Amino acid sequence: MNDERADMLLAAYKMGSTIEPFEVKSLAEARLLSSQFQERLVNLEGFGGYKISFTSFRSLKSFGLDEPEFALLSGSMVVSDRTVQLKFPYAYAEAEIVVKARECDVSNYKECVEEVRLGLEIPATRFSAPLEVLNAYQIIADALMAYKFVLGPELSRIPKKVVLKVNDRKVGENVVFYVYGDVYSMLKWLSTRVGRFSGYVSTGAVVGPVAIRKYDELEVETEEASFTATVV
Repeated sequence: MNDERADMLLAAYKMGSTIEPFEVKSLAEARLLSSQFQERLVNLEGFGGYKISFTSFRSLKSFGLDEPEFALLSGSMVVSDRTVQLKFPYAYAEAEIVVKARECDVSNYKECVEEVRLGLEIPATRFSAPLEVLNAYQIIADALMAYKFVLGPELSRIPKKVVLKVNDRKVGENVVFYVYGDVYSMLKWLSTRVGRFSGYVSTGAVVGPVAIRKYDELEVETEEASFTATVV
């Protein structure tokens, strides 16, 4: 059954506008809405990969969830350009690890990884309200707020720590560890939800989310590499 709220979210995404937050009563309802919104995004812009959210014990507890959630990334969301245009008033920065997967499933979730990269996700909600006043069901319905994922340099190994800086100020540093363990454990979890998959996978925020605004300079760094992106 088609839900007109998915059309409202898509219209806001296409126009760079916002809508008033609407009520989402259950996890099942949120997932259905998210699925319909994601389907429209991929039909519009092609398929780019996946993002996984709520990947820390802290975020799960804070939002009252039992496990992470995922959403599709459209082809236009996965970018290499280090200049990102902000279209929505409430946007955030997250330092992440991204992998490029090829036909991953529960039997080969380590061997299927073709690339490991440093990544910078810039989620931005289509709702006219900041993240701190939205609940988990609204965030899920908004396709986990997927907007842009900036691909950083390729890494030779999974880093131990990741640092996020905004305008040369360190806003966070954290070890690369998720609710199920390492990066590969998150790929294994994703395969239990979607079956065999390929494409870029954002395995979850290592640092962030941190609120950002236009003209901020964002830097993600590890012991091996770093890169900078600017939002305009």
